[in-house]
Amino acid sequence: NPFAVDPNNENILYLPVGKKLLRMDNLTDIEINNTYAKLKDVWFEMPDSITTLNGTSGPAKISCIAVSKSPANIVYVGTNNKEIWRIDDANTANPIWTKTNIQRLPAGNVNNIAIDPDDANKVLICYSNYDVLSLFYTEDGGNRWDFAGGTLETNNNNTAADPSIRTVAILKKADGSKKYFAGTSIGLFSVDVLNGLSTDWQQESPDLIGANVVTDIKIRQADGYIAVGTHGNGVF
Repeated sequence: NPFAVDPNNENILYLPVGKKLLRMDNLTDIEINNTYAKLKDVWFEMPDSITTLNGTSGPAKISCIAVSKSPANIVYVGTNNKEIWRIDDANTANPIWTKTNIQRLPAGNVNNIAIDPDDANKVLICYSNYDVLSLFYTEDGGNRWDFAGGTLETNNNNTAADPSIRTVAILKKADGSKKYFAGTSIGLFSVDVLNGLSTDWQQESPDLIGANVVTDIKIRQADGYIAVGTHGNGVF
């Protein structure tokens, strides 16, 4: 199940449950007592703003989540029905939900969201479905999403069947510039500059990670430490 801890306040935990988003404000106060009782009294349920139907199965469900560093208290959630929602004042009793512009976004499941650590208006997202363009980037909080797949999208067209994109991340380097990462079904890729369909993604660690399926990327911004999880071949 996706969840996210606020990078500015490790007491705050966000947890999607279906189409709803829950928030815990005192994570470190939970007693460790070796029981499995449900923590019914520690969750704040945000007012529901996700109403789009997912076929005939009911409202869309939250499929991924990310929390901003600067400015604080901005949350982005993606759904299994292509939508991206931005939530401002997410740490309050009255968060503001705004659906971003989905005009360019493909039908399918939003699998991962990476927020620029310096600017919460800049966001990289990936879709996990085959046969769609998978990588998109915004610099204005989702008013406009631009293609970012470049050389990772097969022939730069809308089939994009090989590879699939599983996860994304953004590293702030020591000089202040950014490096963008994409975990795929054929390994880990990165690029220093996003340039739409001309983005030139390069494979990282071809001799070690190689073509392993990369399912998760976690970055410690303080020192640039990156952990890469793969499917069936460990962590790098």
